[in-house]
Amino acid sequence: MKLLLALVFASLAFGQTLTLTGPATARPGTTIPVNLTLATPPASLAAAQWTVTLPTGYTATATAGSASTAASKTLYCKPDSTLCLTVGVNTNVYAAGVIANYQLTVPANASPGQVSIPLTGIVGAALDGSSAGLGAEVPFAFAVLAGTDLNGDGVTNVLDLQLMIQEILGGPVAHDQNGDGLADVKDAQIVARAVTP
Repeated sequence: MKLLLALVFASLAFGQTLTLTGPATARPGTTIPVNLTLATPPASLAAAQWTVTLPTGYTATATAGSASTAASKTLYCKPDSTLCLTVGVNTNVYAAGVIANYQLTVPANASPGQVSIPLTGIVGAALDGSSAGLGAEVPFAFAVLAGTDLNGDGVTNVLDLQLMIQEILGGPVAHDQNGDGLADVKDAQIVARAVTP
């Protein structure tokens, strides 16, 4: 019986989860939206705290999400937006929804490949200051594309070179490869050198 109660309690505790969600891919030097979402909150959840662990060179800024705003909670974060908490001078509790919205910046020199951003230090508080169980699902993961992969298909090939040439010949500058603010033959050469045979 004790084991059964422990399992029920554990399933309830882990049912109240915080999850980071966002796009599946990102390019170096871009900023992507990532949401911190609360699913099935404890009935008494009045405040929450968490830490987002960013890879070296990545930066983020956070703003209150719709669930925090609806509960009249204020978002407080360290200047780097890694450690954050929401709390309010009221008797409102949380409903399911987005607690915080992040703008995550991928560094311009980010290496292509998978990136994982876990949540740690999760604490939930009830109105009386007692613990309100919160857990986290798997870390948010996305793929950083090579800067030369212009069409985002996961490989740099002749299609990307054709897109770069079209951009040079009249499209807006969207894939400046060398950071000089122009789309010209130097950018085409960078893509051409990266083409996978």
